[in-house]
Amino acid sequence: MAPRISSHLINRNCTFINQMYPPIAFIIHRTAGHVNCQQLYDYWQSTCISSHFGISYDGYGYDPHDIWQFVNLWDGSGANCCPESGHHWFFDRGGNANTYTITVEVCTPNTNNQGLMTDAQVEALVYLITHCLNELGIPLDHGANVYWNDYEDSHTWINEHGGVGMHRDVSPHNKRMCPGDPYYQGQIDHIISLVQGGGVVTPPWEFNKYMEQQFNNVWDSSPFGRHSGIYTGCLQAFTNGKLKVAVCPTTDEIHTVDWGGNPIIYQYLSNGFHAEYVNGRTLVYGQDGAKIVT
Repeated sequence: MAPRISSHLINRNCTFINQMYPPIAFIIHRTAGHVNCQQLYDYWQSTCISSHFGISYDGYGYDPHDIWQFVNLWDGSGANCCPESGHHWFFDRGGNANTYTITVEVCTPNTNNQGLMTDAQVEALVYLITHCLNELGIPLDHGANVYWNDYEDSHTWINEHGGVGMHRDVSPHNKRMCPGDPYYQGQIDHIISLVQGGGVVTPPWEFNKYMEQQFNNVWDSSPFGRHSGIYTGCLQAFTNGKLKVAVCPTTDEIHTVDWGGNPIIYQYLSNGFHAEYVNGRTLVYGQDGAKIVT
């Protein structure tokens, strides 16, 4: 059976809703004891923490090829939190790493993460990484880079534009042994080579479906709806990277005219922004009144 992803979303209030901001890293964890996705689901629901995905271990009642998705890609999960001393330099941006990382938990019955992933788990993980990189535009066209993590030289596949790494890259003190043997015995290197060899397509993040979905989730949280001009202009500005935060209307559109009698549509937006639609063009302004998007 080929790998597939099935939806088993936890309570969304246990996630960081609409908080996933590029550049993004895909982070591999192992469970050190949980053996299947049902256990993970029950644990996430009871603790209100989470990862985005889970892959079961063979022989514990669930197919490893059935990848469970617990959290939407545009929401942050609760698996990574705050970068520790010795982290990979990608995490120098600090803050809550859950808002810029996608996470999978690969199940293992070994509480010390000893032993390798099974063949079926490797197939599922290669499929999942490829899916997420394509969906989110995460790049993996670079080799591994080496850094000192306070204990030893460590290597990962993350650069300033994102990539693929491990829990140890975020938390080298508390989670140094995550994912454990698959890292130390070269299995992660093999998995990355399989992903890269599969011809992963990484479209520029500014044009991918994820960014549009993230923007629409925020915009649709407003009761004022979508109108063609300002909505379209703000969406385009967000997906091409000029508008750095998704916004939504805080008022309905205001129809007026300029000094020359030309019609203008004006609208106040969240986070202190406002927009004008005039002569078929949307202009967005920041809190200080400076025009930041044309």
